[in-house]
Amino acid sequence: MNQTGRPAQHENVFEQELDDETVLYDSRDDSTHILNLTAAMVWELCDGQNDVDEIAAEVANRFELSPEKVEPDVRRILGQFTAARLVHWR
Repeated sequence: MNQTGRPAQHENVFEQELDDETVLYDSRDDSTHILNLTAAMVWELCDGQNDVDEIAAEVANRFELSPEKVEPDVRRILGQFTAARLVHWR
């Protein structure tokens, strides 16, 4: 899966905070996606301005880890977002 460029949230995906979870609703197919803390952070950073390295660096900073440690997880999450058509790449 091509993860070059800058991921941006699809305009038809809506976010809702419920308790300690982030829930995404995709109005195109009525699907819902429940995000854990890390995935919610990645989602928040999918603004079309940050590339994969910048997202990994910010997630690493929040968890006080090295970007190299979190990058595989960030790429996996972005791959899942892409496969579910929650983000598109600019």
